[in-house]
Amino acid sequence: MLIIGRKSRERSTNLICSGMAAMIFGQMVINVGMCLMLLPVIGITLPFFSAGGSSNLGVYLGIGLVLSIYRHNCEQEAVKIKVYDSLKKD
Repeated sequence: MLIIGRKSRERSTNLICSGMAAMIFGQMVINVGMCLMLLPVIGITLPFFSAGGSSNLGVYLGIGLVLSIYRHNCEQEAVKIKVYDSLKKD
């Protein structure tokens, strides 16, 4: 996600990708810290694994935005191919 954000053309898309990466990383660190009893249990779900409904919806929507940014940045100008009619008489 950070690489996609770095390659993006606009500042806003860079911020969206960086924010999604930070959100997923933060949730992961907090959840692993809770499981290892290093952090207090606060109820944050582990992205892509826990069964939290609205949390999973938010993560999937964010990943969809990042994939849309990636696809938009990879679009290239269409190659124009000239097709000649072989049956055309001079």
